[in-house]
This record gives sequence, C-alpha cells and structure tokens, in this order.
Amino acid sequence: MRELILMVARANKSDVNAVRVRMKATLLAHLGVSPGDYVEIEGERKTIASVWLSDEKADIIRMDEVTRKNAGVKPGDRVIIRRANPVKATNVELLPELDLPVDPGFVSYVKKEIQGKPIIRGNLVPIPVLGKRVLFTVVKTDPGDVVVVSEETDLKVYGRQTVKVSPKAVKYSDIGGMKDVIDKIIKYVENPLTVSYKLAEVGLTPLKSILIYGPPGVGKTLLASAISNETKHYFIYVDCRYKVDLTDIFDEAMKHSPAIVFLDNLYSLKDTEALTFDKLENVTVIGASRTNQLRDKFNLEIEIKLPDKNGRLEILQILTRKLPVEADLEKVAEVTEGFSGADLERLVKVALFNVLSKGEKITTDDLLNAMKEIRKKGLT
Repeated sequence: MRELILMVARANKSDVNAVRVRMKATLLAHLGVSPGDYVEIEGERKTIASVWLSDEKADIIRMDEVTRKNAGVKPGDRVIIRRANPVKATNVELLPELDLPVDPGFVSYVKKEIQGKPIIRGNLVPIPVLGKRVLFTVVKTDPGDVVVVSEETDLKVYGRQTVKVSPKAVKYSDIGGMKDVIDKIIKYVENPLTVSYKLAEVGLTPLKSILIYGPPGVGKTLLASAISNETKHYFIYVDCRYKVDLTDIFDEAMKHSPAIVFLDNLYSLKDTEALTFDKLENVTVIGASRTNQLRDKFNLEIEIKLPDKNGRLEILQILTRKLPVEADLEKVAEVTEGFSGADLERLVKVALFNVLSKGEKITTDDLLNAMKEIRKKGLT
C-alpha cells in the first residue's frame, strides 16, 4: 500500500469541523486517491478523513483541530497517510461531552449531521448543537473500527456520560511486560466468574472488587480493552473522568451477570462513597488508578510497575512485529530503563517516521536516535 509522510499544518477556516484534510494534487496521485476519497492518518493515534485538493506547493497536509486531536498531533508534527476504505456502518454509538437530552428527534439530527462522514472507534466527531460545537466520542462501530455512516446505520446516542464498550480492540497477546498481571486477572476474575455456580454450591463467591494501580502509560486502559475482547462475560467499561452513576451501572451488570465492570481513571471519581460492592452477585469490579489510595474499598490490589528489561523487550517485539526491522531490540530494551509501554510505542513511531520515507528498515541506531529525540523533547 502506498504511503506518505507529511508535515501537519493548520486547516483553512472553511474546513474546520468538516472531517476533511487537504493536500496538493501530486500527493493525491501518489496515494492513488481522488478528491472526496478517504485517507487514514497515523500520528500518535489513527484517524480518518475525506481528502480534498489544496493549492499548496509544499508537501504538507492541512488538518483542523479535531482531526489533529484524533491523530494525537500538532502543527509541525509528521504523520503517515495512506488510502482508507471504510465500510458502511451497521451500528454506531456516540457519547457526547455534555449531558444532553436525547430523544428520537435529536438522534435523527445527529445522524443527518454525520451521514457520509468516515469515523473510527475512539475518535471525536464535532457536531453543531444549538449553535455550539459539541464533541461526540465514537464508542462503538460495527462492523469493524473504520466505517462511514449511511442512512441505514443504526445510531445510538448516550444521554449521560457513561461508556459501556471497550475503548480499543486488542487481546492479551498484544500486551507486553504484563504476564503476571494478566495471569492474576484470569485467576481471580475470569475463572471464578466462569464457575460461579460451582462456587455457590460450597458457599463461596467470586471476588467482588480488584484495584489495579500504576503510573500513566503502563497499560491499564489497554488491559481493559484486552479483557473486554477476551472475556466471555458481560463487560462494562466506564471512564470515571466523566459523570457516572455507579448504581445504574452495577444494576445493569447484575442483570447480565456474570459480568465485569472496569472503572478506568478511578482517581477522577468524585463520589467514592459509591464504591460499595457488598450487594453485587457474580459481578467483579476492576478499578484502575494511578495510586492505591482507595485500596480499602477493594478486596485485592494489583500493582502494575514500569516494565523491567525483559518486559521492555517483549513490548518492543510486539510493537515491531509487523514492521521492517533489523535491530538489536535487546540492546534497546537495556538502555530504555524507566520507559513505560506508551513511551516505547512513541519511540518506535518516531523511528518509523524517520526511515519510512526512505524505504529503509529500522535499525538499532534508528531506535536509539529516536530515544534521544523524545528525551530531548521531554516526552518521557
């Protein structure tokens, strides 16, 4: 597949909130796309937009604020661009940044606003509401993560800020340096819920609550994604940075038990008194936070530490398994002490950006230079 690496520039005023980007004609031709086609843009994260012509002479891509935010980049950063082929969405679920009254008429209005626009699960979509731009998070898409909304799409808009889906599609095998933690999740959560009826016969119940804690970037949210995709049980993901009603969430989990409730960013929860689990049956609550400050609320706590050398090596192997690499990953793992999984992902992307336009493979020196670059910029 043809790819380009371009520098990001701000969008023209006419393109703000339009989910489109602009490049000059020769760049569109290189990618094999025409005006109105879709392109995937990869920075820190992936996003999608329709592409249109610009009269630029420079090799740049013009992106508005929301598209840059979706890609995790700012003006002056570099992104990878490739042709995208989204499929028609059968189901889409959106979460507004504000508490909004949701009725069938409002849902129809939102659907009309996003019809024909490409979206990726986890991205933000700007929609005008009463003259103001409101951002909606795409929390679910079917089939797949990259879709375009059509008239036939079944759209659901949440009326309150609670997410009940996995934020990213990954599996346990996509997470490095966390084998002990994953083993404990299977041992203390998955397996007991699976045989809960047998435990009940001898007067026992699964653990009601587990606290997972560790510094930012170690993979707590990634773990939530893996659990949601690996588990056979009903799964509810809740981002505690938003307004949540834990009573309603726990009631829903009970109705679908055995179930797992994952409370992410627990340090942002204002109503900690709601963390009572005594009445839960065949439901396990996993809380994820930066510290174990709320340990008294939970039956068990599991610390996720920064990865050691072996953990960093495993993470690097996972991150580079689909990339053209001829590097001594063990050496890189040795010198990246103090790096989180997120730091290592950033390191690999910087190295990839530096060599991709040359059509070369990533070497040890490329990775070491990328390490110096992100340390110089204070990104780790």
